[in-house]
Amino acid sequence: MGSIISQVIFHFVIFLILVVDGITVESSLGLSRQVFADVTSNKLSREYDGTWGLWSYHGVAEESHATKTQFVFNADLVSETDGHHQDIASMVYPALGLASDQDPAYQDLDEKQLGNTFYSKQKFSVLMACLLNGGTEVTAVIMLKSYLQLAKKHSNMKIGVNWCDHWLMSTMTNKTETEIVKTFHENLQYLINTAFVQGPSLTPFFDNHPVIFLFGGGLTPKLFKEIISLPLDLPKSLSGLPVWIGSYLNFASSESLREEWKGLINGTFGWSPYVLKPTPPSLQSWDFYGDLSDVLAYQKNVTSFGNQCLSDGDCLIWCGSVSPGFDNRGCAGWGRELRLIPRQDLETHKRSTYDAQWDYYIQGNISTNTIIIPTMNDFPESTPIVALNDSNFSLKSTSLHIKAWKNLKADDKGIYLPQEWYRLQKAIQYYGLTPGVNVSSLFAYLNTAGQAIDNQDYTTASDELQTCRSQLESLISHLHSNNMTIHVPSPSMSSSIPPIMMNGSYVINGTAGLYLTLDSDTSKILVNSNYKGLLHFWYLPLNSSLNYLKVFSPTKRKDAAFKEDKMFLSRRNTHLPNVPNQTVTNLLTIVGDFAEVCSLVTNSSSGTWNKATVEMYKINQSWEHAGPYKSDLHFESLGAYLVQNISLEFQVISS
Repeated sequence: MGSIISQVIFHFVIFLILVVDGITVESSLGLSRQVFADVTSNKLSREYDGTWGLWSYHGVAEESHATKTQFVFNADLVSETDGHHQDIASMVYPALGLASDQDPAYQDLDEKQLGNTFYSKQKFSVLMACLLNGGTEVTAVIMLKSYLQLAKKHSNMKIGVNWCDHWLMSTMTNKTETEIVKTFHENLQYLINTAFVQGPSLTPFFDNHPVIFLFGGGLTPKLFKEIISLPLDLPKSLSGLPVWIGSYLNFASSESLREEWKGLINGTFGWSPYVLKPTPPSLQSWDFYGDLSDVLAYQKNVTSFGNQCLSDGDCLIWCGSVSPGFDNRGCAGWGRELRLIPRQDLETHKRSTYDAQWDYYIQGNISTNTIIIPTMNDFPESTPIVALNDSNFSLKSTSLHIKAWKNLKADDKGIYLPQEWYRLQKAIQYYGLTPGVNVSSLFAYLNTAGQAIDNQDYTTASDELQTCRSQLESLISHLHSNNMTIHVPSPSMSSSIPPIMMNGSYVINGTAGLYLTLDSDTSKILVNSNYKGLLHFWYLPLNSSLNYLKVFSPTKRKDAAFKEDKMFLSRRNTHLPNVPNQTVTNLLTIVGDFAEVCSLVTNSSSGTWNKATVEMYKINQSWEHAGPYKSDLHFESLGAYLVQNISLEFQVISS
C-alpha cells in the first residue's frame, strides 16, 4: 500500500452519515430509517493548522454572467468591534467562529452535535474527503483517518465515502484512459484497505457489500466499467464487492444518463437541488436560482426515479435529500456558474426551504428509508445546518423533523449542550497557556460532561458544565490582565534594517520587505505571559493584478500538516541575504506554517487604503528575534504595496 500512496493522488468526499438502528418504521428493504449528514473538510485555522484552508478563497466564476464573478476572501481580517472574521468565503457565518475541521475538539463537537440532534444512541456514520499527494497527507485523508479513530472511540459512529470522481480527474496530468483507470482502481483499493476493512460496524454496508456513493461528473460509463472489472484485494472481513450509489444529477436526471449507467450503478441519491432557472433582474448576483416550487419539483423527480428504479429491480437503494439552501459565491461557483436557492421563500420570507423538503418526505409517506442532508458544514456553498449567527434554527428544525420521520421521542437539550461544551473547551485551552496555571481539574469536569452528552444524560451534562464554567470564572478572577499597545516605530518595536519609504509609508514588494524587532523587555513579557493579540495596519495595493501581502512572525511550532509551497520558499531564499544557506525546512519556521500571521490577497489597485486587523496567537509566536535580520515581525509580498500605521495590541494575562 505504501508504494501506491507514493505514486497517486487520492481524493474522496466525506460525509457524516448518522444511522439510527432498530426503529419500527422500515422500508420495503427491511432496513431502518437513517439520516446521512454531509460533513466536509478543509476549513482550517491559523491557531490549529497555521492556515485558513477554505475559509479564505479567491477565484473566478468563469462560466458566470452575474454582476460579480471574481471573489477574493481574506479570513485573516477581523472586526475590531465583535472579533468576527469579516471576510470569510461563505455567505453565512458560523456561531462558533472559524473552527478547524482537523481540530479533535471540533471533531468531538461534530460527534456530540449530530449524535444528539439525530437521537442516536446506536449507530451513526461519517463519510469524508481525502487527498494524498506524493506521500504528503493533506486535509481530506487526515480527516478520514482521524474520523475513523473517532468512530472507534465512539461506538455510535460509522464512516462512509462519497467519491468525488470529477475532482480526482482534475488532478491528473495527461488524463489518458490508462492513467485514469489505474489511478481510480488504486484509489478504490486504498478505500477498501483504509475504510471498508473496518467492516459494517464502522462503515455502511448493504448485506455484505460496502456502500460507496459516487458523485459523478468525471468518469464515463466505459471507464467506470473498466475500473470495477479489475480485481480487488479484499480483506478476509469483506467478501462482497462494493455497491455503487450514484448522484441523481449525474446518473439519473435524464433518460440518456439512465440508459448509459444502467447495470453499472446500484442506486441513486439526491443532493442539494440543482436548478437552472435564469435569475430575474432583482437577482443579478447569480446566474440561476430556484424557489420552493423548483426545490419540491426536484425532490419529486428524485422520488419518481427512485420508486421506478426499485420497482424495476435496477436499484438496491435510493436516498432522498433535504438541503437548507444554496449560494456558491463563497467558492466562486468552483469556476462555473453562480446559483442561489434561498433559505426562505422569496415571496413570503416565512416558509423555510429546508422545512418544506422535510415536510415532503414526512407527509408524503415516501418509499426511501434514507435521507441525506447536504450539508452539515459546507460553508463555501452556504449549505450548513450547524448554528449560524448565534441561531440554532436549522439544528432544532432537523431535530424535530427526524423525530417525526422516525416516530421518536427526544429532548432538544442535546442540541445546545455540545456547543457549550465546545466553547468551554476552547476557553480552557486558552487559559491553560498561561504560565503557572493548571487547568487539569477543569478538563476533568469537561470530560465528564462530554461523556454525559454522549450518553444523552442531559441533567448530568448540564450540571458538570455549570460546575466547569464556575470553576473557570473563579480561575480567571485570580489572573492579572493588562493591556499593552505597541506602535511602529517606537522604542518598543523598530526596524531591524532601514526600510524603503515612499510618502511616509513603508514600501513592500518582491525584493523589499519590512523587518521589525521588539525590544528585550517587551519580548520577555510576551514570552512569559499569555495574551490575546491584534496586529493593526493600513495597506495600499500598487498593482492591479492578483497579488498578496504576507506578515510573518517566527515560531517554534514545526509540526504543521500543511506546508508552504517549497518552490515559493526556495525563491524567497534568494533575497534573504542574512540567511543564504538556510534549508527550506529551517526556513519554514520563519516564513511558513504557524509563522504566517496573515496572508491578504488583493486583485486591484483602486487607490484606496485598506484597514487590516488580524489576530496573533500565543501558541504561534516565539518573540525571540529569530526572523530575518533578527526580526520578530516581517512583511513581504508578491506585487507592490504601501503599508503604514502599524501597531500591535495585546491583552496580557499572567498568574
